Amino acid sequence: MIYSRCNGSATSTSEKLMKIFRKQRFKLAAESRFAKYLRYAIGEILLVVIGILIALQVNNWNETRKSKLQEKVYEQQLYKEFISDSLSLDHSIALNQSKIEDEEYILKYFRTKPAVIDTNHFVINSLVAGRSVTFQPYLPTYNELVSTGQVGIISNKKLMDFIRRYVRKLNDLRQFSETDNQEFKKIYSQHLFRYISPVILSHFWLIAENKKPGTIDLSQLHISRTHPNITGFLKDPESFINTRNIKASDMEQVQLYKKAMKYYIRPILALLRREISKKE
Repeated sequence: MIYSRCNGSATSTSEKLMKIFRKQRFKLAAESRFAKYLRYAIGEILLVVIGILIALQVNNWNETRKSKLQEKVYEQQLYKEFISDSLSLDHSIALNQSKIEDEEYILKYFRTKPAVIDTNHFVINSLVAGRSVTFQPYLPTYNELVSTGQVGIISNKKLMDFIRRYVRKLNDLRQFSETDNQEFKKIYSQHLFRYISPVILSHFWLIAENKKPGTIDLSQLHISRTHPNITGFLKDPESFINTRNIKASDMEQVQLYKKAMKYYIRPILALLRREISKKE
């Protein structure tokens, strides 16, 4: 709308001036005053050029304005997505730290060799320890910018550099989760299922659904009916090695997640907040 008004005004003014120049030029031509005719002809050409330059400048201003508005929209979307990623990453860190506590609970039995074992808690902790907790990023806006070749619309190069490094870091995290961490979990679980039935875990999740942690009545699982061989598990040397390996792997994953949060997500959010506030 701004462009139309500005461009229309410039065109109208140019046309009026050109009519004046044209009438004067025709009059001079009729009077055979060539020198003055030439000056008016050149003036008419210059006027056309100036009019075109003004129109181009107005058009460029309008395109820049639209680009800035689109950039702000993308930045706002990126901000929401990185907020979501930060919350998801925090949740993954908390779940992994809880699993590490479960694994330490199991390792304690290998060290202290208590005469009495809490069967319910030992079985549930040992089964949960073998589960994987992975972080799933959510970056549709960045993926759209890359796929459509519009990455350049984000003018803050430092921001885009941080986002690219974050995406590369996610690939490293994914590779670790899908290779080393998963391999340790697979070995641990296959070994564990020789002594404790995995069916118990399915029943546990059914009971745990929509309940707060610590409020689940484990007696409802009737674990004793599955005849878990906890003594055999604790006497098997591989049990200690496998449990120690998954604990070390989960600890490494937590550290990787924390580094992703500290060195990538937080700086990205700070830069996005700054860019959005500048455009308010």
